[in-house]
Amino acid sequence: MVGVILGGMQVYMTFRPQPEASSTPAELLASGVFQLEITLTFAAGADPFALDVSDAPSLLVSFRGQDLLRVSQEIEAGETVRVDQIDGVVTGANEFFVQASPRDQQATAARAIRVRVLQDGNPVAEESLWAEPGELVEGVVAVDVRVAAAGKTSDQIQLEEDVASDEL
Repeated sequence: MVGVILGGMQVYMTFRPQPEASSTPAELLASGVFQLEITLTFAAGADPFALDVSDAPSLLVSFRGQDLLRVSQEIEAGETVRVDQIDGVVTGANEFFVQASPRDQQATAARAIRVRVLQDGNPVAEESLWAEPGELVEGVVAVDVRVAAAGKTSDQIQLEEDVASDEL
């Protein structure tokens, strides 16, 4: 009886309709070139507690459910890691998951990662992610990308909106 149920489940999973890969409509894609800069306050190395230490990254950045950056070699403190081209950034909310593994698990000081997101070379988001000693440094960096109007950067649009709201 169990074999019939499991066999039926396998047939269903094999032949059920598969969801189509979603693509972002061109009108939702943000304009400009987006880059990412990550600076660590600590030396990063493979996580010694990972299930597969040989494949454990010292730095991992995910965007829209996909690995954007996966660094396996060690990274020295103060070294800036860059991603020069980020595809798929949309107008509106975007989130980057960042995780780094400290090389020295015995350190007693808190650790941080500085993350900057740039649009056409101009910062649109900056955030520091902190962790206590012995923990992975990880977190989500949220970026709200606005529609650039008439060649203006999102910072210029934000400044104009702030000035307009102060005048009210």
